[in-house]
Amino acid sequence: MTKAQETMYWRRWGAVARANRWRMVKGRLDPEAVLGVSEAHLRVATAAAALALQGHRGMTAEDLRHGCHVAACGRDMGHGRMGNKEFDQVLNYWGDERLVRGLLIEPLDLGSEIHRTNPGLKSRERHLWFLREECLGGYVASECQRIYGTKDLEGLGDVELAALSNHMRKRPHALKNPKAEIRDPKEDRNPKAEVETAGNPF
Repeated sequence: MTKAQETMYWRRWGAVARANRWRMVKGRLDPEAVLGVSEAHLRVATAAAALALQGHRGMTAEDLRHGCHVAACGRDMGHGRMGNKEFDQVLNYWGDERLVRGLLIEPLDLGSEIHRTNPGLKSRERHLWFLREECLGGYVASECQRIYGTKDLEGLGDVELAALSNHMRKRPHALKNPKAEIRDPKEDRNPKAEVETAGNPF
């Protein structure tokens, strides 16, 4: 997780916690905490209740935060271990401040549900953004034409788009700002997190 993602993580968690009154009051979860107003809330509350039960305590706001990880990713993990894919899944619940409003903030938001049920969509958007915003347009168009016979990025399949993005990442002269930190797209999978949490469903 990059520094920008870390900042966004806590900012979005704060927004979700405020919207749902997921806070501690005198050592207990706020009695007015919103837990069952949508399927997304129920998924998170169920996961949080299981985490609290494992810890032999009442449910806390921290359990709810980790319950979001479980509901979004299928397992609990420290947020610092999340790759792009896992972080995108959490943002489907919390909102990404752009296209996705967040199922825990606006449960009926169609964009959030579409992104939740199509996890590859965010990866595609990320590759398109990189090619359009970080790379020299003429170079991208010429390489796309040379490799795929078209200059239409939107018309490329997911595999071709990811391959073109990876191809451009290996060519610093194709970047608008060659000294900028470019996150490796392989971080969509975080092997370190997988090794450290292997065999641990929570």
